[in-house]
Amino acid sequence: MIISKKVYQNERGPVTLLVDGTHCGYRYLAVSCGEYPLCYICIPKEKTINMNDIRCHGGVTYDKKTLHWLKEITVMPIAYEPGFWIGWDYAHVSDYVSFWPGDRGTKYTSEELEQDCIEAINSIVEMIGENT
Repeated sequence: MIISKKVYQNERGPVTLLVDGTHCGYRYLAVSCGEYPLCYICIPKEKTINMNDIRCHGGVTYDKKTLHWLKEITVMPIAYEPGFWIGWDYAHVSDYVSFWPGDRGTKYTSEELEQDCIEAINSIVEMIGENT
C-alpha cells in the first residue's frame, strides 16, 4: 500500500517511509534515507529460504532479525515484526543516487518499489511452494 511519505527521524537523519504493505502474508516496505530507496520483506520465522534465489533488484543485500537501523524509531513498530528481514538497495550504476555526480540513473516511484516487493514475494512463494 502506497502511503503519503511519512517521515521519521533516527540518529542518521530523516527516514521516509514510502510503501508499507502485505502480500501473501509477507510484510514489505520501502524507505528512503535521502540518497536512494531501499526495500525490505519480513520473512516469517518458520520459513526457510535461499536468499540467492530471490528475484529482486540487484539481489538481496540485507538479512537480519530486525531492521536495526530503524530500531531507534519507536513510532515505527515494523522494525520488530516476528521473523527476519531481507532487503535490497537501489544504488547500482543504472540507478539514481543523490550523491553521485550528474543527474543520471533511474529514479524509482513508490509504485515501482511496491511492484518490486510484490514480485520478490512471489518469487519466495514460488520457491517454497506456497499458493499465491
